[in-house]
Amino acid sequence: MEILANNMKDSEETKYDRAKKKVESIKGFYSHLKAFIIIILIIILIRTGVIPIIQIGETDMDFQRWLDWNIYLTPVLWGIVLIIHGLYVFRGKISFLKRWEDRKMNEFMQEEEKNENDKWKY
Repeated sequence: MEILANNMKDSEETKYDRAKKKVESIKGFYSHLKAFIIIILIIILIRTGVIPIIQIGETDMDFQRWLDWNIYLTPVLWGIVLIIHGLYVFRGKISFLKRWEDRKMNEFMQEEEKNENDKWKY
């Protein structure tokens, strides 16, 4: 009896640990998303000239092209990484799309069956 109680206690602790780990990973994703939004907004504000960058003299055209590429590639590459991070964190939650598809398919099949039955009533 004592062994069963210990196994149940261990099972509850592992459930708790898994839930805690899942919550931590979700919090990590939202922190990542928050950092992405803040940095991208700053990059946009700098690029549009709302936040002026201190420039001493004229800038080299090669440096300007390098800066432009970095300003455009940073959101794209970071966005791809953020999407991958989100897919990893919410991998079990994406099944709601499949359930939605199944519900809609059943709904349309029932509607079609009802229409078919109504057609033969008259």
